Amino acid sequence: MTFTVGQALKHMVEVFTVAGIPSPHVDAEFLLEHVTGLSRVRQLMDRHVFLEHAEWDQLQDFMHRRASREPLQLLLGYTYFYGLRLKVCEGVLIPRPETETLVSLVIERNMKMKPRILDIGTGTGAIALALLHEIPFSDVTATDINPVCVRLAQQNAHKLSLRLKVQQGDLFAGLDGFFEIIVSNPPYLPDADQASEMPELKYESNIALYSGGDGLSLARRIVTGAVRHLKSGGILALELDPRNVKVLQEELDRKFWAASEVYPDLTGQDRFLLAMKR
Repeated sequence: MTFTVGQALKHMVEVFTVAGIPSPHVDAEFLLEHVTGLSRVRQLMDRHVFLEHAEWDQLQDFMHRRASREPLQLLLGYTYFYGLRLKVCEGVLIPRPETETLVSLVIERNMKMKPRILDIGTGTGAIALALLHEIPFSDVTATDINPVCVRLAQQNAHKLSLRLKVQQGDLFAGLDGFFEIIVSNPPYLPDADQASEMPELKYESNIALYSGGDGLSLARRIVTGAVRHLKSGGILALELDPRNVKVLQEELDRKFWAASEVYPDLTGQDRFLLAMKR
């Protein structure tokens, strides 16, 4: 037995709704397009067309995995970030749409034609690759302690034909010289959040999500290291939790930081901290 395109969509939406998927219609349409190649417009036009048996079998597998709260991006194998298609894999943080604002803030404040930029905890390479794409003459280095992330960022850079330097290491380990911009989306959730985390988060590494009692353990280390690796007038740009971003801002040592500002995300929640080195 197989379903028509319209019946398959209706069935998936019903299953996803019962499973508590936040966007059941969108997820169903993405999965149907991924399996059949039918765009969302074609899905409407061809709603009475029967799926091939192989298509329906594959779609059922994806449907059950998504209903079990496996992230949609992992089922597709990719996501889009700042207009770039990036490969994703289990155990690596999936780029979030709100992080695009961090990239925009950095681009707006860049005053150099060929800035030297460092992205700490690069994951898929999303931030570093977006900056390299938008600032073509920039010299961008990306680091991550996880070798899986290093390989994934290198693969994404190769696929996009972007010359990104990626190296494995803990924060600033092995880096020479100074940077005009240091940017990071570090783990920033308090450890206690693990007890009530969304089911999808179990597919991402805890070290990319949680960072101590108040969520700032790694961010504090980045601030300390940035003092030694930023040029005078250089910018440190961090994405943090709305609950702790102003806490870190208050902790900045005025001997080293000339100015700092907190910026909201698209929902109006304070999320981004930018600071200028003296």
